[in-house]
Amino acid sequence: MIEAAAGAEGHAVHPLSARQRDVLAVITRFYRATGEPPSVLYVARRLTLSRGAIREHIEALHRKGWLVSPSPAGLRCPHEP
Repeated sequence: MIEAAAGAEGHAVHPLSARQRDVLAVITRFYRATGEPPSVLYVARRLTLSRGAIREHIEALHRKGWLVSPSPAGLRCPHEP
């Protein structure tokens, strides 16, 4: 499972590729609509990519500061609860 929301003010991180923005957008929309993190499979199906590719993009988003890992169970954006 992954958890995220959109970035906010003071969010000085590395720029994202177009695909990373797509992945973050899917994660953000799902999280805001449900309050729950989407699964990697859900994101993969929405973007017609493999789960492995989604995991790589999530790792890149994490390294760039767009997602944080509060626990082994999920990721979230550092600017929303």
